[in-house]
Amino acid sequence: MAIKRIGLSSVAVIDVKQSTKFFRDILGLTVVESKPELGWCEFKAKEGNVTFGLAEAEEEVAGTNATVSFIVDDLAKTMTEFEAKGVEFISEVIEVPGDVKLVLFSDPDGNEYYLVEELDEKHVEEDEEEEYEEED
Repeated sequence: MAIKRIGLSSVAVIDVKQSTKFFRDILGLTVVESKPELGWCEFKAKEGNVTFGLAEAEEEVAGTNATVSFIVDDLAKTMTEFEAKGVEFISEVIEVPGDVKLVLFSDPDGNEYYLVEELDEKHVEEDEEEEYEEED
């Protein structure tokens, strides 16, 4: 099972609402998904299909990491194949119902990445983005 595309890249922040204002109002990115109650926000630039996310985290974590996700068709099958090749998974599978299933793995240097199976078509239909109201 091959990785079919590079998906979301994200960074941990201390305050997702404050950081959303920075990336939206100052840098000019467009909010494509906002879930402040979950400490999450996704953006896109004017051009291209790469999504950038903010994940609210503890102060000790924020500012020290960024994450890249790799999209696959079948998470369980890909995990089995990657494990057979020596890939170390460092989390349990997490499911966001109706959205994604994901798991963290590390490379030989200890860098962490997400392996992600999308559960709906929202990430596939790039032209059907919703616009979100600005939040203060």
